[in-house]
Amino acid sequence: MAPAFSAHVPALRRGALRARWIPAALFSSGILAGDKPILVRDFVRSALYDPNHGYFSKRAGPVGVLDASIRFNQLEGGRSAYMQHLDKLYKKHDIAWFTPVELFKPWYAYAIAASILRTANLSVPLKIYEIGGGSGTCAKCILDYMMLNAPPKVYNDMKYIYLPDVSIPGDRAPLVSSKGDADIFFPTDFRLLEQIDHNCSGFSKEQKNPGAFKPVKKRRTIILDTAAFMEEFGLPLKTRTKDGYNPLLDDFKNTKFYLSVPTHNRK
Repeated sequence: MAPAFSAHVPALRRGALRARWIPAALFSSGILAGDKPILVRDFVRSALYDPNHGYFSKRAGPVGVLDASIRFNQLEGGRSAYMQHLDKLYKKHDIAWFTPVELFKPWYAYAIAASILRTANLSVPLKIYEIGGGSGTCAKCILDYMMLNAPPKVYNDMKYIYLPDVSIPGDRAPLVSSKGDADIFFPTDFRLLEQIDHNCSGFSKEQKNPGAFKPVKKRRTIILDTAAFMEEFGLPLKTRTKDGYNPLLDDFKNTKFYLSVPTHNRK
């Protein structure tokens, strides 16, 4: 019997697929087509770009918008009760998916806003850029938080720039979907991102002739998993159910936040 995931690789004949490990095959997916191992790159390309079943061959479904915030403190029964509630919401709205910002509104976006207020240089006008195919919920909640908690001058002078139509050139572009659409993102190597960030900002470069160039700017970078980020900047009690289960902290352990903050010039 062909493995379940072979349905996503129609370019390879399902009858010829046999799943077994191939330790000696470098970068192999562990799947054989006949006697030839399928490389991971070929498996991924087929799953994403196959004209019949590939992810990018179909238009992404819409992002859902909730009529009202979920009242977590009224849910009782642990994770099963929460999942049943989600199931009802998905059936009611008949959409592809809800973003975390939507499921945990306004608290998810409030935590992001709080982190901005605590880390940004507020001596200059604040600019916030949101890139992605959302519904506008994140922008609204962040602006609401700023209106209630930021100094009046910061709120009055700030700009929120929403970029739903940003695209990255390449095969099957754009990689960032239009407003209201869902898109796919690959896992991020946060340590590599941190190195790129530091190198681009000049953090790791030494100046042999300091007078010949502008001072090199330092950056303070912080990588936090979602639970640590929410405990530091958010209000975790707001997303906790009656029996103590917290889907925002317990179900998003594989996601992280990357904070990059300019500090001072090196002298």
